[in-house]
Amino acid sequence: MVLWFWLSIVLKEIFLTELEVVMPPEPVRWKEVSDIAQNSLIIDQAESRRELWKKIAHLPPGNRLDLRIELREMVKNKSYWPRKWEKTGKILILDHFDFNMKDGNYNQARLKLLEGLLCVADLKLVIISTLDPLYFSY
Repeated sequence: MVLWFWLSIVLKEIFLTELEVVMPPEPVRWKEVSDIAQNSLIIDQAESRRELWKKIAHLPPGNRLDLRIELREMVKNKSYWPRKWEKTGKILILDHFDFNMKDGNYNQARLKLLEGLLCVADLKLVIISTLDPLYFSY
């Protein structure tokens, strides 16, 4: 009996059989630009038609970058930098962040874009993707 008790404790410590209960994240309830308080990553369902950015009031039209277009241009022209959003405010939505994730050139352009945008003071990024980035991390 003592051996069984000891073995169960060892197995629990080794295999971590006690799992935490993880609550699903709350849905985003942004109604206005002022509701966005920090950088955010939104992992949405595939084919969700990405309606989130359309529901935010007072969001200038230039505050959304379609990364299918921007990344393609960045891969073609190494000196290209998307500038249309700079005059429109402090929120930038990066839509279709998951576009062409298996291509190394696109990933380099995506990383360059993120590094550059995170250096901009007072800019809040909202990244919308349908793929979990952890899927590609290993």
